[in-house]
Amino acid sequence: MILIPALVMMVSVGAFAKKPGAPVKVVSTMMDVVYFKVNCEMIGASMEVVDNNGKVLHTSKVTDHKVIVDFYAEPSGSYTIHVQKNGKDEVISYNKSSVSHAELASHNYITVTQM
Repeated sequence: MILIPALVMMVSVGAFAKKPGAPVKVVSTMMDVVYFKVNCEMIGASMEVVDNNGKVLHTSKVTDHKVIVDFYAEPSGSYTIHVQKNGKDEVISYNKSSVSHAELASHNYITVTQM
């Protein structure tokens, strides 16, 4: 009978043990917006948004855990977000299929919000 409670205790502790998460986790890609979170290790990383032709549209530093990249004014197509730090390159691929709103802006208009 002593073995059963010990086994239950071991299973319970294992079930609730915190597992290491990914350095970058995509939360949502709805409505022309890519919303992702970074762990503490990736704060201070460089971020680069690149179109399908390899043109860099935006660069900045990651300053907070939550990052929103808004593609509303960009034309339909494939985009890549690189989050790089200490030799680690986390890549987020995004395909925008909605109608282009590029005519609303006179230039590339990527909006990045960090919270």
